[in-house]
Amino acid sequence: MKADEYLEEVVKDSFGRELEVNENIARTLPFFAASLAVAVPIYGYIAGRLPPLAPSLMSVVLHGLLASGAGCGVMILWNLFLMVQLREYRIPPRESAQIEWMQALKAYFEDEGLTAATVDRKVTQQLRDRMIIEYAASAEHNREANAPKLRARASGVVYFSAMLTIAFAMIAIIFVSQRLPKPPPQDAAHVASQAESQRAAEAGRRAAAAAEAAGPAVGPEVSGGAGSQHRAGGGSQVTEADKAATTPPATPTAPAAPAAQPPAPPPHQLLKKNEDGGGPLVERR
Repeated sequence: MKADEYLEEVVKDSFGRELEVNENIARTLPFFAASLAVAVPIYGYIAGRLPPLAPSLMSVVLHGLLASGAGCGVMILWNLFLMVQLREYRIPPRESAQIEWMQALKAYFEDEGLTAATVDRKVTQQLRDRMIIEYAASAEHNREANAPKLRARASGVVYFSAMLTIAFAMIAIIFVSQRLPKPPPQDAAHVASQAESQRAAEAGRRAAAAAEAAGPAVGPEVSGGAGSQHRAGGGSQVTEADKAATTPPATPTAPAAPAAQPPAPPPHQLLKKNEDGGGPLVERR
């Protein structure tokens, strides 16, 4: 193989490879469109489960990650625009123009009085040299045009990977936070309900303690004068003489005044019991 034939094959392959690169970039556009179609519902699912924006670590982290994911989506769209942006590509001359040029060369060399074999050899060499130059210049020009598209495609893949990573991180944070034990609510209604329950329980304990401290009912006191009689069980009558015989002599004391009302029951010991640690904490009244 001659040097010019080898060089023609090399530059021709370079030219075809640059055109193939442009086609490969165009074939990756549906991948980005399908990826965005999957990522958008994921972020919609996450946005519906985010806590309200508040000055807390969980809320700030989740909303910051959501903003980062949205920024990655914007960068993906921008790189898609760079990939489809109109660019100028160079290709060899039109086939009809090359045919016209070849016929003009043949006519030129025939006018010089050269033989047919010499004319064919010279025309072939001129066409090959020209096409080598065209293929080389077109390959270099197209390579420069493809470079921004290749960078945009690589950046789009990086931003898409970051977008998915952020989405899965947010899902994991939300999942873990929902499984952690939460402290009981301490709002006003809950506190009022607890206080009402404690007051009801305290009232019940006080009523039970009062009933226990009262004991059996105490009947009215019956005082007996001189010559009064009391009936004992069995129907026998007990006289003053029998009382003197059965009871020891008592020291004479001043006669007690009759009670105006029955004696009151002893007070309950609920507060003192609570202070001693024997019962639950209750409100003092």
